[in-house]
Parts: sequence; structure tokens; C-alpha cells
Amino acid sequence: MYYFPDLDEQTRQCMISELELDMKKGLFYDPLSMTSSYLLTYRRLLKECCTKETPETLQTKLTPAFFRQKDRNGRKISANISQMVQLFLLLML
Repeated sequence: MYYFPDLDEQTRQCMISELELDMKKGLFYDPLSMTSSYLLTYRRLLKECCTKETPETLQTKLTPAFFRQKDRNGRKISANISQMVQLFLLLML
């Protein structure tokens, strides 16, 4: 469970602005463990999460289908969705 006592509308707007600016400037980090076919959906879900959702909501929407099964070298990836959400939150907050 995540707890953000200061996550008000103004903070959410700052998060959205930063996310959109990073995407526009090409500074947004696309996770290597994510399949390319889900990257646009992933970006949309991140923005929704910043707008009105919670980290838990994002975590439930990022199903295993979003993630690659193997890396570039053919090794199995143990993608952990909760780790992806935590990484996003660290980058945004």
C-alpha cells in the first residue's frame, strides 16, 4: 500500500507536466522489460495514474502481457510489476 499525504491536485498537475515534457523531449525512459506493442498504453496509463488514479490501480492495469518474457540475450526476465510501479513513483515524486 502506498501513502501520499500531500498528493493533491496541484502535485498531480506537476507530475503530469513533467511526464508530458519528458515524453515530448524524448527523455522518458521506456522500460527495456516492456514489449514495444504496449509502450503507448503504458504511457497512457501513467498519465491516467497521475491524473486521478493510485499506484495500486496502475499496478493492477500493468498485466504480465506488458512485459517481455526474455531479454535480448534470450534470458528469462523476472519482471515484477510492483517494482515497475515503484520505479515510476521514484522518478515522478
